[in-house]
Amino acid sequence: MKSFRQHSIVAVFLMLAIGQSMTARDASADSPAVIAAPWPVAPFVSSYEDVRGSKIHYVEYGTGDPILLVHGIPTSSLVWRNVIKPLSRHGRVIAVDLVGYGLSDKPNIQYRLTELQDYLSDFIRQLDLHRVTLVVHDLGGFVGLPVAAMNADRIQRIVAFETVFGPIEDARGLTKAQLGLLERTNPGNADPSIIGPGGKAFDLIVRKNAFLLSIAQPNRMPLATPEILASYRAPFVDPLSRWALYRPFQDIPFAGTPKESFARSQAALEYLKSSPVPKLYIQPTPGFVTQNPMGSSEIARTFANIDIVQFGPGGHYLQEENPEHLSKIIGDWIKAN
Repeated sequence: MKSFRQHSIVAVFLMLAIGQSMTARDASADSPAVIAAPWPVAPFVSSYEDVRGSKIHYVEYGTGDPILLVHGIPTSSLVWRNVIKPLSRHGRVIAVDLVGYGLSDKPNIQYRLTELQDYLSDFIRQLDLHRVTLVVHDLGGFVGLPVAAMNADRIQRIVAFETVFGPIEDARGLTKAQLGLLERTNPGNADPSIIGPGGKAFDLIVRKNAFLLSIAQPNRMPLATPEILASYRAPFVDPLSRWALYRPFQDIPFAGTPKESFARSQAALEYLKSSPVPKLYIQPTPGFVTQNPMGSSEIARTFANIDIVQFGPGGHYLQEENPEHLSKIIGDWIKAN
């Protein structure tokens, strides 16, 4: 039973960013006639930092204390394109592409969460960033929050939305919709090894690219033009490149495993509960990850020095739904803290 529940929770979180089951129609929606929009575009320019032998891409704009934006899966710094300039009124905005994503290199690594964390931690240290306002979304929380705990002396503020704050204990508290996603992904729950190589998740994400194609769609990213949607797809043109989309899901900390990932996530949760640095939790309605106990306002209320702001109507990709409102909430809060 424990094995099944562990696979079940990972499978559910595999689907969190999608919001519905992946269909053949989703996978066929990519149009080769659409040319990807260039990124970055003026006034933004690309910068690169060599981290562990790989080039990590980032866009920076503005001056002052750093505001580090960490994207989720399967996006990149591109998702922040309408947020960077407004936030630059409050500091030096740095939107980074995690290793294996966007314009960053795709080295031959396993793409475990701990590896993504180590690359981001080294990036922060090599740029010698201090007094950082860390803004995390989706996978960016699984990566960025442990990194904040590992670099506590460099962190000034933390902003989080539509992400998970700590390790998952068990399947209790999942919504009916989330459990329904599992059932549609793995009909009848007959095969709990859905996340294993050669399983349905591997087939959908790596072989068929259905995960990425189902997300880079107008119904989930209403402000994105066809060219922008093509830009989201561009870094993952072949199965090998999509390993970075697949592997982190297997590393989601659940019931004590994987050991190192669980320990780091637990340390991040304790850090959020005890650190006096100001924290902002933005909750959209209905959202998606926020419907899970470890991504909800209930867990956020246990954090020290936390402000909880209701975003209003919103789903998962707030940067693509209402970037002006998101930027104002974050900017006003930075100014006040």
